[in-house]
Amino acid sequence: MTDNTSKKDCVLGFIQLIKETAPKEMTRIFTQGGCYRFHLILKVVFPEAKPYKVGFCRNPKQMGREDFIPLHVISKIGNRFYDINGEFKLKNQKRYNILAEMTEADINQAEKFSFVIKRII
Repeated sequence: MTDNTSKKDCVLGFIQLIKETAPKEMTRIFTQGGCYRFHLILKVVFPEAKPYKVGFCRNPKQMGREDFIPLHVISKIGNRFYDINGEFKLKNQKRYNILAEMTEADINQAEKFSFVIKRII
């Protein structure tokens, strides 16, 4: 990162480099099961990256742990969030309405995900 390049520009440039390899395929892989793996890729280049889960809750103001349905993993780098599509802003999402930092249990579950077991590929 140079003095003239922001952290956001570096992250977005790196994401674009990955995505342009095969845009449709990369988007599919990293939004339909491989989102935690994408976080791990970002973490190699940006070690400060933290995994967060986004999901849906019918009543976010009175949410209990059992009410949270995690649907996607994103990375927090600095004070911004990212996924394969670039910067992720919860307010622009129709599918998600809640965000939380991943726990050790969440991470253990995400690390066990397999496209083969889920019969996605």
